[in-house]
Amino acid sequence: MRWAACVLFSVSLAACGGGDDQANDDPMAGSGGTAGSGGSGGGGGSGDTKAVLDCSDRTLIAEDELVHDLATDSKNYYWLGVGDAGIAVFKKPKSGGDTLKITEFSTYFSFILGDTDLPVSGDSQFYMDDTVADDADDYVYFSGDTQIWRVKKDGSEPVEAVSGPGLNELGPATCNFARSVLAPGALYTCRQGRLFRMDRAGNGKATAVYTAPDGSSIDAFAASSTQLFVNGPFDDARHLSPILALPLNGGTPAEYGAMLAGLVPDALLMLGDTLLFDSLTVLSGPDLATTSEWASRQGTYKLTSSSAAPTKISETNLELVRGVGADDQYAYAMVGDRRIDRISPNGVTTPYVECLDDIRFDELLVDKDGVYIRYDDSFYRFGK
Repeated sequence: MRWAACVLFSVSLAACGGGDDQANDDPMAGSGGTAGSGGSGGGGGSGDTKAVLDCSDRTLIAEDELVHDLATDSKNYYWLGVGDAGIAVFKKPKSGGDTLKITEFSTYFSFILGDTDLPVSGDSQFYMDDTVADDADDYVYFSGDTQIWRVKKDGSEPVEAVSGPGLNELGPATCNFARSVLAPGALYTCRQGRLFRMDRAGNGKATAVYTAPDGSSIDAFAASSTQLFVNGPFDDARHLSPILALPLNGGTPAEYGAMLAGLVPDALLMLGDTLLFDSLTVLSGPDLATTSEWASRQGTYKLTSSSAAPTKISETNLELVRGVGADDQYAYAMVGDRRIDRISPNGVTTPYVECLDDIRFDELLVDKDGVYIRYDDSFYRFGK
């Protein structure tokens, strides 16, 4: 039935993943965490070995066929799913209440028959994902294969593309595992080694603000209130990949921080004004001792300034598989698909929740009100 629904409605391929087990509406008892992510040397001490929350400490916030790509602001949940005619954008108040359909696209089949001119590309119906929202404006943003769309949160305006033709034919996002990033006045996404900026004002234009050198790629990026951060190309002479910083509107990138040999950043995340990144790679050094030293450096780091050396804060990696987030105090990382670790910037890692015999985690989202996961066709909130 799941694959049939995916074909029938042409919904996001990301939603066709998930587990074989059936989601359970009622909280079930789960096992607490059994082991923290310990640190050694100068990085990432372990916290309590018992998880902060039990797997049963969760609340069902939405459940429907093929729900995916949760986003939040301070008042509502937003997600993509299937409506009566095709892909739809839904919302539900955090305070409780009914689920509302904000807007709905006609099916892919309607598009190819000429019954609708939205979305611009018929292939978008296969790749709708990447829902993002915040309190800075009244819009929900989401992606197709070649466009970034927005819709008024109350559904009072038609859906419109904020990216214009700039992303046409470039395909789905190729870094951050399709997560766009909202920043003051703009939305950022990447396609095939280029980082694009779009005005929230909806002027229908995507401008490339950074292009990776030939032979390299953009694995992840982050945005602060003043700068963009992106992984730089690997430096063979120094045996590392630097992190580059550039203005929000684009400009000449410059190295940020004094990167250590053996580190190759592949996930970037802002925790307040502090940049976090992880490295998970195996490099061969000139001798066994150097190779061993570089291997021991893998983990999660923080960078506090453009001249500072990275400080290791956790042995747990920020695995960016639609599964990393932060509130105003901690970063959260999925470890496999059944555990979430909480990482403090001062170097303490604590298991947040572990579900050994219960649900699995297909997505992770964090805001100041909770930690959210998707399991199959259901969204749950842990904590807060």
